[in-house]
Amino acid sequence: MPSPVTPDPEKLDRFLEQGGEFFSWNEGKNTPNILLNLAERISELRSTKDDAGKNLRQTVDEASKSSSKLASALNWLTLIGAVIGGLSALSSSMDNI
Repeated sequence: MPSPVTPDPEKLDRFLEQGGEFFSWNEGKNTPNILLNLAERISELRSTKDDAGKNLRQTVDEASKSSSKLASALNWLTLIGAVIGGLSALSSSMDNI
């Protein structure tokens, strides 16, 4: 059962969109100030949500790039270690001849 505190993201998007449209449609009419403030807050919340999504995507992209660079560096170190180990084994077998 979903948490009552954490709404479904799609439902939240629909709520924000419909609420914003409703309150902007009523703006300038005989709408109580509390409703106008709520319209502004809904708009700010949508903007904050969008900004957070962009920041999260950027952070994930940067982490992915860093992870790729680290994996590449570790692959090179492993290759160098294998080459050194192979040369060492070859040198040791040559000494035994």
